[in-house]
Amino acid sequence: MMKINLCGKDLKSPLILGSGTLGERKEILVKSLGYGAGAVVTRTLRLDNTKREMFNPGYYIENEYMLNADNNNITPWNYWVSAAGEVEKTGPIIISISARHPEDCKTMVPAIENTSSPSFYELNFSCSHSARIYGRIGYENVEKALENIRQNTKKPVFLKLSLDNTDFDKLREIEHLFDAYVLSNTIGPGLKINIKSRKSVLGSFFGGLSGAAIKPLVMARIWELKQQTKKPVIGVGGIETAEDALEYLILGCDAVQIYTAAHRRGVSVFREINSKMMTLLKDMNETVSSIRGTLKE
Repeated sequence: MMKINLCGKDLKSPLILGSGTLGERKEILVKSLGYGAGAVVTRTLRLDNTKREMFNPGYYIENEYMLNADNNNITPWNYWVSAAGEVEKTGPIIISISARHPEDCKTMVPAIENTSSPSFYELNFSCSHSARIYGRIGYENVEKALENIRQNTKKPVFLKLSLDNTDFDKLREIEHLFDAYVLSNTIGPGLKINIKSRKSVLGSFFGGLSGAAIKPLVMARIWELKQQTKKPVIGVGGIETAEDALEYLILGCDAVQIYTAAHRRGVSVFREINSKMMTLLKDMNETVSSIRGTLKE
């Protein structure tokens, strides 16, 4: 009922742990798989983190959204040269790599492939607060990074986009370089003010917006994307419940990524959402496969 096939790989569930600070180390990824995640994504990797600032506080969380200003890794990229393979023994791992410095892929991908052989790679095309701080990544960087990944692995490659960089004309030009879309990264930037201090609640002033508040915007853009492509689409944004996940599947998504709910409530959300999804699907006499893409217009 819950099994899917994503780019040739069997997953026990369409629910995937998205990229974020929960993916700093292997232990949380293994735990997420144990709670029923179909796959897990690492923190976005880059060769050199020394030029990136650590902001404190890095998060602001309310019931309907999270602002995220945490943009630097604690764990160096080469930790995953061996750790990715250890996670893969439990379930599929997706290695997330930043598109900001395309040459990084020439070093990281062959090193990880040589030892760990992960199931997938995901190229991260700039979240909104990173774009605000360090400048927006251009499509030329994305194309070069994808080419460099392709030259060093035969594994499926996903392209993770934000709502503000989904240029359909440019995507058509590079679509041959990747296997699936991931939409959306955080949106924004957003701002929240502490009325007592009269300062931003975040150390970086602005942050990327995620959580339930962005779901309608993401779903509308995915609908537009589905009119433009036949490639698999992995939906991300505001999935708090089984009903949320089913909406994305009905929209036509092949899988979904969950991050903010796991950050707020713990990775046991995968067990909770999987269980409720199975109940709902049984009640509707449906499966993940049969309900996918059944949106009525």
